[in-house]
Amino acid sequence: MKFLAEYIKKLLKTWIFYLGIIPTFYDFANTYIKLDFEFSNKFLLIWANFWIIYASYEIWEKEKEEKNKLLEELEKLKYSMPKYEVKLILKKYEFEGVKEFENKKSKLLIKAKKQLELLENVEKLDELKGYEIEEIFDFLPIKSEYDLEKYQKDLKNFINILENLHVDESIKNTNFYNAIIQISNIGAKSDENIYCKIELGKENLAFDDIEEFRDELEKIQSKYIPLIPEFPKPVKIKNTNNLDKFLDVLNNKNHLLLQPVLQTLITHKSKMIYNLQPPYFFIDEHNLKVTKLNLNVGLIHTTRKFYLILNNENSITYFITSKNLKEPQKGKVKVKYET
Repeated sequence: MKFLAEYIKKLLKTWIFYLGIIPTFYDFANTYIKLDFEFSNKFLLIWANFWIIYASYEIWEKEKEEKNKLLEELEKLKYSMPKYEVKLILKKYEFEGVKEFENKKSKLLIKAKKQLELLENVEKLDELKGYEIEEIFDFLPIKSEYDLEKYQKDLKNFINILENLHVDESIKNTNFYNAIIQISNIGAKSDENIYCKIELGKENLAFDDIEEFRDELEKIQSKYIPLIPEFPKPVKIKNTNNLDKFLDVLNNKNHLLLQPVLQTLITHKSKMIYNLQPPYFFIDEHNLKVTKLNLNVGLIHTTRKFYLILNNENSITYFITSKNLKEPQKGKVKVKYET
């Protein structure tokens, strides 16, 4: 309402000024020369409408000129200030989980199918030499010592389970990187006491410590990559003593009895700040911060390396404030991939 009232005030003032031109001229001329004519009401109505339109246009023109002047001043101010560009430089971190799973699965399938083929065809088994049997079997498949029929059933079951184990496709859309942040002053003025916050978004995770990063990779692996069951073991026909059973438990690192013990070895590693002098660099999973940074024109600040799990590069943004910026600078972080 305030702006409307101001506009109406300016319009009436301009309109009344132009509207008074004819009466003023008429009175002035009538003083020295007797005029025998009068303006018709129709003419006066047209005259009044014309000048109200012209007055409105004149107000618009003046406002436009003032706006352009302000924009020019802002443009000059913009080019006399610091300006920042933030880049995320990424180099692929080789995650071997999927590859290791596929290789192990393939080797075990070949081994199990080969053993099953030989056990089902005794003639071929008898043709093998001693060292060839040792390469295929982890034991000597002697019928009098081992229950080979049960072992064949276990092999068939193992092959069936293994062939139905697959990596979750979701992990193939997740990327792992060694990363650094580059902050460049591409403006026309040096700056100091710069604070830069990079928001990665909920889909992405950053880690300062390699051990924490590897712990997260193990969690991802356990979520998306299935565990491969243990290769079948033959059952001896003769009874084994209790000592043998106990030794088997100790030798089996994946045995359930050992899981509580293994869990107690998992400890939380506290995050550390390695920068002992400004600028400081902080990492908090979904956010990165650089503080107390000074940058002259044309200079680039590069952070130390950190580790990144990237699912969505479009969600990464930055926010910068400093001594010489008139207002905070916000934008999208440019992502650059290196081989």
